Amino acid sequence: MINSSDDAAAISQAGKMKSDMLSKSSYIQNLKSARSYLKFQEAGYQKVFSIYQRMEELSSESLLQPKGPSNPFNKEFEELRKELENIKNSKMNGISMFDPVATCGEISDINVKDSALDYTQQDLAVAQTIRGKSQDVGAYGGTLSFNVNSGNAGEIYRVFMGDKEIFSTGPSFNGNDPKKDIINSYTEWSAGNQIKRNKGVVFNDQIYQNISGGNFTINGLSITPDLDSGNWLDTTVKTSNPDTNGSLQSKIVNSDSWQTSGSAGDGDPDTIKLTFGPGVETIYEFSIGNSNLAESFNIGTTPQSKLHSEGGKIRKADLGINSSETQLSLHVETKSIGVISDVKFEPIFFDKQLDIDTSGNQIALKAVGFETFENFSIDSSSSAKKTSQKLLGMGEMMGEIECIGANWLPKIASAINRIDSEILAAESNSLGSEIALGRIVGSDMALESTNHAKQMLKMDMAAFVMSNTTRINDVLAPLTTQHHRSKVMNGSALL
Repeated sequence: MINSSDDAAAISQAGKMKSDMLSKSSYIQNLKSARSYLKFQEAGYQKVFSIYQRMEELSSESLLQPKGPSNPFNKEFEELRKELENIKNSKMNGISMFDPVATCGEISDINVKDSALDYTQQDLAVAQTIRGKSQDVGAYGGTLSFNVNSGNAGEIYRVFMGDKEIFSTGPSFNGNDPKKDIINSYTEWSAGNQIKRNKGVVFNDQIYQNISGGNFTINGLSITPDLDSGNWLDTTVKTSNPDTNGSLQSKIVNSDSWQTSGSAGDGDPDTIKLTFGPGVETIYEFSIGNSNLAESFNIGTTPQSKLHSEGGKIRKADLGINSSETQLSLHVETKSIGVISDVKFEPIFFDKQLDIDTSGNQIALKAVGFETFENFSIDSSSSAKKTSQKLLGMGEMMGEIECIGANWLPKIASAINRIDSEILAAESNSLGSEIALGRIVGSDMALESTNHAKQMLKMDMAAFVMSNTTRINDVLAPLTTQHHRSKVMNGSALL
């Protein structure tokens, strides 16, 4: 611009457009970088697909004719497996190309039988307990379902990813380690405590059982369990896993816990289903058991399954967008027993959102991964069969070959196509901005020229009036030439 003082709005608009063009240029460059990342990923997957096909040939051959460890087929299989590991560990500009935990996962049953979570009989002297199970599920999120049956006493069921509590049917966990499998509080020997028949009490870290035949209330004169009275049995069992840091709730009440009808072992559970993951909302749903539907706490306008929306007992939280925890923990906190069964987890692999400019625009990079067959071989018929089933699939389980060919590769191609469309649109938009900027600058220069022509015309017309000898064409010719940048026009052309 020659002079901005006559058109401040034009230079302001031009400055804004130049800044926007720089931002668009950065946006396009980042899109191209993301495209390069995905193309690198695509090439890696195409190589993985070829390796899987060769592995299937080797495993099929070994099914019919087993190969010993020193057989060349076995050596080739091991070389292919190492190549898979190298591909999975590959990086581009320091960024991992493949998700370390994302594989073609299927629904997995989490076995809770005989674990701390299998709490179907109350310990002798335990007054309140948290029972839990933790497992690395190999994914950052997914869908978890499990059955609960507390009886009408009410229990608290909780779910964690790492140390983050994402769901609770009552007050949140007070402790600092949700992965601990057992946290107990005990009934201590103290005046006024009632010990129910066949239940226990703790004295000097030792558990004594009430064998009096009825409930026993400790009075102030009974400072120790009197073994000679026939009321107590020294179980020789020491207390373990005590609540030393206040992990347990001070109390569990029906109004702030999950309840079911009848007893915890009546075989009529409720099913809890959660879906969660990095940067997405944790959502849940309940399928309430038949006998539980008629209970007062599950009828009316605010049944337990809807209490979160009503501001009630269900607490939930979302995982942060950068969460990379894979350790899932499941709790029951109870004063009696709490039954958890049929635990299933299905991984979901969430796209990684990559910032591509300072305006908050993002592009989704697929969270892709693959099986490296670290624990597979073809050195026997049974091993070869297991490998073949993993590659080709079995029943409802998708095989790795199909997963790559029908799942990951098409997803990556779709993401690349989207980026190509974004780049094309951004480049077209950028070109439009350049043209618009040129018009602003050009029109501003024209304005300056017109003002200059008007000033010269005033001066020359004054001279014409004074001398009355100057031809009009002699005045206008240089002015029109300067303004239009064309050949000299005659006077009549201006009339």
